[in-house]
Amino acid sequence: MGIIDKFYIIIKDFLFPKRDEGNLRLFGMSGAMDALERPRIFKTLPITYSIFPYRNQAIKKLISATKYEDDMKTAEILAKAVSNHLGKSFLWSKFIGKNTPLNFIPIPLSESRLKERGFNQCERIIRLVELFSRENFWKEDFKIHTDILERVNFSGAQAKQKVSGRKENVKGVFKAKVTQPAPNDFYILFDDVTTTGSTLHEAAIELIRAGISENRIFALTVAA
Repeated sequence: MGIIDKFYIIIKDFLFPKRDEGNLRLFGMSGAMDALERPRIFKTLPITYSIFPYRNQAIKKLISATKYEDDMKTAEILAKAVSNHLGKSFLWSKFIGKNTPLNFIPIPLSESRLKERGFNQCERIIRLVELFSRENFWKEDFKIHTDILERVNFSGAQAKQKVSGRKENVKGVFKAKVTQPAPNDFYILFDDVTTTGSTLHEAAIELIRAGISENRIFALTVAA
């Protein structure tokens, strides 16, 4: 059984527990992912926009396979869903505005974690989002920066920390380098999952220290 077939079954079991697979084929993978969307805006620093609920088992398994199993197919499924959402969502267009230059900054891994894993899942997903978006609706002003923010300390996986200790766990782990912030651009931190928001908050603080205005920094996550 192929990976796409496996995730059809995962999503089918969640969406159509008492129906046959014909309903899912009618929806297609894109339609099934659309049905799982629960976009939310968290009024934190940075203000964060999230598309899917992480408590959903289908979403959790897609993210896990992308992150820990180096699975390009699941990365493509997530990226396509994110791209489709950004292209059609009224909430997103209201959140970020129209025709605004977007600078996406994938949350970086530490050097040791990157060597161990071989890739950064956040960078992989957002680059696929850019690819799908340019094909469909975004023709320009979609930039990805991997040189603005770096992770200078490895603090251990956030998922293994107690909720109460996550903020302390990421203190001082990022360093930002911004030569000349564009005054009219948005800088959007991108992460696969946020729970307490501690990682995104610490990254945003570092961007502010580097000279980017607080009201130009936002965050986008696949799930929360």
